[in-house]
Amino acid sequence: MIYIGLAGWGDHDRLYVGLSNMSAKLETYTGFFPTVELDASFYAVQPIRNMEKWVRETPTHFKFVVKAFQGMTGHQKGTAPFETKEEMFQAFRESLTPMIEHKKLAMVLCQFPPWFDCKKEHVQWVRYVREQLKDLPVALEFRNQSWFDAKYRESTLHFMKQEGWIHSICDEPQAGQSSIPLVLESTDSNKTLFRFHGRNVHGWNDPGNGRWREVRYLYRYNDSEITEFAEMLQGFQEMSEDIYVIFNNNSGGDAADNALHLINKLQITYHGLAPRQLDLF
Repeated sequence: MIYIGLAGWGDHDRLYVGLSNMSAKLETYTGFFPTVELDASFYAVQPIRNMEKWVRETPTHFKFVVKAFQGMTGHQKGTAPFETKEEMFQAFRESLTPMIEHKKLAMVLCQFPPWFDCKKEHVQWVRYVREQLKDLPVALEFRNQSWFDAKYRESTLHFMKQEGWIHSICDEPQAGQSSIPLVLESTDSNKTLFRFHGRNVHGWNDPGNGRWREVRYLYRYNDSEITEFAEMLQGFQEMSEDIYVIFNNNSGGDAADNALHLINKLQITYHGLAPRQLDLF
């Protein structure tokens, strides 16, 4: 099964034209897509009440890709607001309880920062994170190309298989050390994650004016690129039972159109979506 969705549900204005109740964005979103990446969990471990609310607002078979808290992946130095790393991981695991109980957790996504390169202490931290997340389905995404340098590539993939990581395969600009190549290898026969970040080479790294968060994902995939993805995903189904696809090219509002384009290209009809509140497409 190929599940296609977007990074977050708040930024995709194309889906909400005419929507009078903006607090119903998630419910509206679930009329179009069967999965979403939850980004709020990266900035703060979410209270149980939030998770329960999102579970209630989504259809029975809807799935969440939950981004790991930034203190777990090294984006944030230290463990604040938690006193210890053990307390931090425990709080994160407990926050997932509603999604686990309702079978709405697709996986946890651990995305490591650009400065997290391939060296012994970082390998040890990746192993520790996996141990702390125990039997949860967990995807691993690097942002430093050293992990896939020729001398480390096979060792990295072997490590991921051994440790029980789902591979987060990225399409992103090839813009130096802070980007990784498209590595079409599955490390888990049950699940694989694809994340499409766009191909904005010039905007990927900070251009010096502090606006990189706005421009990094400013890219619209064209028809030939969407066709390329469709063919790639169809071939990948032999390697992984379920494939999750997240479009993260949000800066210019292109993600929703690109995701819907891919769904049409693959001729997928999702059953069990929420009733469409708006007839936009």
